Amino acid sequence: YARLERFQHDDGGWGWWEYDTSDPWMTAYVLEGFARADAAGFASPGNARSRAIGWAKTHLDEAAGEVEQSYRRGGRLFLLRALALNGAEPIDPAAVEAFTEAGSAYGLDATSPFCVYGLAAATLAISFPVPGTGMGVDSVDRGALEHERVARPATGDGARRLALLG
Repeated sequence: YARLERFQHDDGGWGWWEYDTSDPWMTAYVLEGFARADAAGFASPGNARSRAIGWAKTHLDEAAGEVEQSYRRGGRLFLLRALALNGAEPIDPAAVEAFTEAGSAYGLDATSPFCVYGLAAATLAISFPVPGTGMGVDSVDRGALEHERVARPATGDGARRLALLG
């Protein structure tokens, strides 16, 4: 992991070489490797993974309207697959709070949004919280979560906020 982190570019992606531009194929290979390592019980570096997911999403957004060559289309598909393997849609509590705050000017009740696990849970309403309680958040020790795979309560700079799902 140390070598992968050293070769990760400032923008969050990986290229074919340490000092070239980030490439969708190489970034997807690394993200897939992280997913496979996690499945085998080895915790991947969370910051490197989240930076790579950020690069991938930005790259996909920027390239969405382009007419691309088959190589680039294939790279985008591989990158989408890698994002899917990495659970690339974590709920960011700060984003939900910012959305709720912006919506309050238009009458959005701050306690109305809540997070659920996925489309099936939302459709079937099987993991809804009590109406009016709003989004729940746990704060855990980032290092313990990423390296020991243990969620220890924490506050402050070393904490990671996680939206409660259902």
